[in-house]
Amino acid sequence: MVRLNLYKHLIIIPFLIILMPLYILAQRAKSDISFNRKQFVGAQLNPYLHALEDIAYLRYNSKVFALRYGVEFTKNLYSGPEISGMVEKYDNNMFSSSKLNFGIFTRYTILGIRKICPLLESGIFYQSGKYHSQARPEPDWKKDKVGWYASAGVGINLYKRKVTLDLMVKYSPDVQFESTHFTPTYKINYHIHP
Repeated sequence: MVRLNLYKHLIIIPFLIILMPLYILAQRAKSDISFNRKQFVGAQLNPYLHALEDIAYLRYNSKVFALRYGVEFTKNLYSGPEISGMVEKYDNNMFSSSKLNFGIFTRYTILGIRKICPLLESGIFYQSGKYHSQARPEPDWKKDKVGWYASAGVGINLYKRKVTLDLMVKYSPDVQFESTHFTPTYKINYHIHP
């Protein structure tokens, strides 16, 4: 008798698996977040120099990159995920590092997307870093941590409110380039309007 009840349950499971997607599809197929709200995709590739004379040799000691996706939650307030990182080498490869960040950011456009508008931005991230220094007894090591940053600057409308350029100054409690907490940065954004 117990075996018979078990077989009945095993027969019901395939029907539930078939009917479940029909129930899910009975909901609205169009998501409010992904289709009815403004969105943008942003990219960054910044080369930095540690010394001005390096520009003559096209030696960019540090390269910063980022890729992000933002969704407008309320008027002019965007948030979303961001992947960024930095690769740096100097002193004839005596020191090198690579850092990869996974985080979220929040961006506020003060006057909306006009020709030029002020921007404020902040973000938190998890950073995985690999380092090499020939001056240490153990030259290779890793360090993971959680960090944050804040930026202020302007957004420039380049093409029909679809392509914008962000020029900002970024602050981080970590020491950035040239032993300072501040660094200039830019991002190119492509906006998707519903």
